[in-house]
Amino acid sequence: MNQRGITMIEIAIVIAIIGFAIGAILQGQSLSTSARAKAYISQQSEVRMAIQAFYDRYREIPGDVNRSGRIEADEADLVWGQLRGSGLMQWGNDEVPSNPYGARLDYRFDASFGKNDMPPRHRLHLGAMTPVKVLKETDTKIDDGLPYGGIFQFSTWDAVLPAECVDGAQWDVVQDAANCGAATL
Repeated sequence: MNQRGITMIEIAIVIAIIGFAIGAILQGQSLSTSARAKAYISQQSEVRMAIQAFYDRYREIPGDVNRSGRIEADEADLVWGQLRGSGLMQWGNDEVPSNPYGARLDYRFDASFGKNDMPPRHRLHLGAMTPVKVLKETDTKIDDGLPYGGIFQFSTWDAVLPAECVDGAQWDVVQDAANCGAATL
């Protein structure tokens, strides 16, 4: 009787092939996260430059119809109309621009960022529905990588819960939450 089993070399080859496949998949996911973080960085830069250009041109903050020097809740949507009307910012057919995941952007004077224990200030909220890994990657590229420090911080605006996105003083990439938000101060 001629019985033939699997040799150790054949098993090693199969394991190596599986290892290469897993490595390629993980590398692809990392590249995707990095590309999405770059899209967030680009979007933030575009909005911040448009707001600054509007201020330089008109000597007022876009949307500040009360001339208070602050964008209050009732003025927040006016920001986008004035930026669009001035020709400083263009985006699709929507009245309010959205992040790469479809959540609307928001610019206003409030304290819904970080631990909500800082004084209110103008900030650009980048919308919810963003995977925590993308926010951590964005934060690492432009700031300190911490959700409660620096100019890029976790934001509770749009009903995002800290427990899903932040673990202590770190972005919680282990839970891999998909509905997180951040603000640029």
